[in-house]
Amino acid sequence: MAKSIKVENKVEITEEVVDVVRLLADDNTVQQVADQMGLNKRTLEQRIVLMKRQCGTNTLYGLVALFFRNKLIK
Repeated sequence: MAKSIKVENKVEITEEVVDVVRLLADDNTVQQVADQMGLNKRTLEQRIVLMKRQCGTNTLYGLVALFFRNKLIK
């Protein structure tokens, strides 16, 4: 089930995206997250770039903070 967060435009967030951000917030590297999700590192990096762009954040820290503020991760 997709969730949405409040940014300039509402953004639909899938469970996979929440899982990626949760793993990154748990101090995993992009490579470790890619391995756990069964993805190529470059593929995950591109997905993260798209997530940041859609959410209006410039950094990975900003993306994780946005998910915490919107209570999508704990």
